[in-house]
Amino acid sequence: MPLKVKLNIAGMSCVNCSNAIEKVSKKIDGVLEANVNFANASGEFVLKDASVREVLEQKIKKLGYFVATNIDEFEAKRDEHITSIRNKFIFAFITSIVIMALEMFAPQSLLVNLLMLVLAFLVLAFSGKDFFAHAIEAVKNKNYDMNVLVALGSGSAFLYSLFVVIFSNFIPDDLKNVYVSGAAMIIAFVLLGKYLEERSKAKAGDYLKTLLKISPKTAFLVMPDGQSKEVNVNELKVGDIVIVKNGYNVPSDGVIVQGGAEIDASMLTGESLPVYKEVGDSVFAGTLNTNGYISVKVTKSSYESLLSQILSLLSDASSKKMPIGRLADKIANIFVPSVVAISVLTFLIWIIFSGNFAYAISSAICVLIISCPCALGLATPIAIVSSLARGAKAGILVKNPEVLELIKDAKFVAFDKTGTLSKGLISVKSSNLNEKELELVASAENLSEHPISKAIVRYAKQNCINLQKLNGKFQNVVGQGIVYEDESEKIIIGNEKLLAANNILLNEAESLAIKEATSDGSGVILCTVNQKF
Repeated sequence: MPLKVKLNIAGMSCVNCSNAIEKVSKKIDGVLEANVNFANASGEFVLKDASVREVLEQKIKKLGYFVATNIDEFEAKRDEHITSIRNKFIFAFITSIVIMALEMFAPQSLLVNLLMLVLAFLVLAFSGKDFFAHAIEAVKNKNYDMNVLVALGSGSAFLYSLFVVIFSNFIPDDLKNVYVSGAAMIIAFVLLGKYLEERSKAKAGDYLKTLLKISPKTAFLVMPDGQSKEVNVNELKVGDIVIVKNGYNVPSDGVIVQGGAEIDASMLTGESLPVYKEVGDSVFAGTLNTNGYISVKVTKSSYESLLSQILSLLSDASSKKMPIGRLADKIANIFVPSVVAISVLTFLIWIIFSGNFAYAISSAICVLIISCPCALGLATPIAIVSSLARGAKAGILVKNPEVLELIKDAKFVAFDKTGTLSKGLISVKSSNLNEKELELVASAENLSEHPISKAIVRYAKQNCINLQKLNGKFQNVVGQGIVYEDESEKIIIGNEKLLAANNILLNEAESLAIKEATSDGSGVILCTVNQKF
């Protein structure tokens, strides 16, 4: 049975790198499909069987890239890669400035030229070695990417300068210009672009990391003897019973078989208030148990949960290519060979019409130096990932990035209200409590983590109410409200059911007032202080 695997791949510098990995991977016996995405630094492969995976990983590593076994290893390697690029850029930039200063202000002599060549060689050997290594592999695989162009441009400039210095006696004075600083600056500026690009990619991918943090890593599994054991969520099977304690996230999609709890599902639904769930109700992985204790029967594995589907949706969306992206890929694939061809053509034209080899070679090198295919291949994938990241942070999940192109033609838009057009944050609109009553009620609510409690506390602080530190008996009644009691005060805050349980009944006028207050969709919280409503 074919095996689908996803690999995190660090070290890709442009879209041609991902194309090269795809091209080489498809040649491996046992690799049925390959889709490598440069923007999110990952690849999806369909393999004949598990044994092909090791061969695939070794081949990718041989190309000069790094394959991580998990997201933590990938992030560590990615950060290490970004730091390495930064350090190489700093060295290349400072050395290039020194070379330029020598070119401009030092008296030209053989010693000065040799010193500049040594400095440029250090830049190429230290800061530019990866470009040359990748270029060699690219040529072997007939995939002429950005690395080939950078290596050709900087290498040609350096070799030409070396030629001019060594054979200066045989070259006309007006052609003794060296391109030593050009060779070094090519490396410096390309590294700067790579550094900014890698940081952008890392930042754009953080939205997936944020969602991954919501996903629980462990669960309390009920064993046959009735005891609970903490296990990895990936070990859970359909039919297992797990315990979800107060303050813990639900580990997997399931159905409550015992107990009741207030579940905060705002990360899925945008609803600001927790919803009371009891036996028979469904709960979803990643939602938070804000108050209560429940036993849940697992109905889906961690890989099939709604949260996992959302993560897959976001990952797949960033992997898909829009029509303009596919066009950019095609252009980038032919850009490097085209630049090399133009450079050769420039050389031939100068040789034919001027007969001057030095002019011809310098003009050809100039073509290589000023050309860089980065923008063509980078702009589209980075724009897609950045757009998806920005949208995800705002609660907008894009299933297919093609809508980013099509949305300009949209005539109608349908919105969900909660958390989309509204903030999804509960607040107090008005209160008929006096200052002393509000102080007591807010002080009691300050002992609770419920969103309604937090809203009342915020309202009190906005009205310059100083909260008391209460040390009495506090009870959080699931789905009803709170009760606080000490030697001098008894405060009840919640719904009619909680008041009735404490022998406080509403008269007809009070019930009518509540009905009128809720007619516009508002909610009403009832408060009593020492049985006084």
